[in-house]
Parts: sequence; C-alpha cells; structure tokens
Amino acid sequence: MLEMTRKERLESAFTLQTTDRTPILGGWIACPEYIMELAGATYDEYWADPVGVSICAYDILDTDGLIGVFVPRNRTDFRCVDHNSYAHAVSGITLEDTIKRIDDMPTPEKIIGNFDIDSAYENFRNSMIGMQKNVEICSGCLHNGEQGQKSRGMAISVMKISFT
Repeated sequence: MLEMTRKERLESAFTLQTTDRTPILGGWIACPEYIMELAGATYDEYWADPVGVSICAYDILDTDGLIGVFVPRNRTDFRCVDHNSYAHAVSGITLEDTIKRIDDMPTPEKIIGNFDIDSAYENFRNSMIGMQKNVEICSGCLHNGEQGQKSRGMAISVMKISFT
C-alpha cells in the first residue's frame, strides 16, 4: 500500500477502510513546556500564539488530526481544571434535592433506546474534520530555532490541510 496523506488516512479510517498505518490524533498534551520544546518556541512566542505553536508541535509529531488544542487560561496558571471550572455546579443544594435530581434522570435503558449510533458517529467525524479544516500548519516551526530545524530538517514552510 502506498503512503497516504493525512486526509486520506483519516477519511479511510472514518469509512472503516484499510489505512497505511493507524491514524494518530493529537491534542492530548496539556503541558505548554513540552509544546514549546517540540515546536522550538520561546515562552513569549508561545503566548503570542498558543494555538499556532501547539499546531506546529503536533505537526512535528506527524499527527493526522487534532481532537482540540489545550491552551492554559493564563501565563501563570497552567491548570485546566480547578474549583472555577465547574460552571454548572450548584452550591447550597440539599442532599434530598440532589437525590431527587438523580432519581429524575432517565434510566440507562431509556438513554440506550434513544441513542442513534449513526448520528453520534457522524457528529464525531464532523468534529474531527472540522478541527482540520483550513488549518495552516507550520512544518519547520515558527522561527528558525535549532529544534524546529532539527525536527524536519527544513526552515519555515507552511502547508495547508483542507478537508473541502
């Protein structure tokens, strides 16, 4: 089998066809220091464009798609979950009210009965492709840093992945 492009590999996987290798999804790294090191970016370059630097790092890792890009809330707080993350939390609710809310939830059988696997899969597939649509990915890195040049053996070059 000939080597596939990222687009071909993902499309084949989504349609349950044979691929040249298992597709790799990126977006799992929640540590900006690792992203900066992979991309060969400085702290200031990362914060000037955290999504762009992250996409560059995932390109260097040769990922085929992205589930999303983790970006910390600010320069001093690299956590992604803390007590402020629970926007839907209801404080001051009684134990009795909590139990009633749980009891009022649909049963697992009802949830399963209403679940449409084809629709859920199509939504998942579209979200994966949507993350790749018209994303400019930096192949060498964001600057002429040593790490970026070592990663691909080239200076800055930009390719476009388009799922149109």
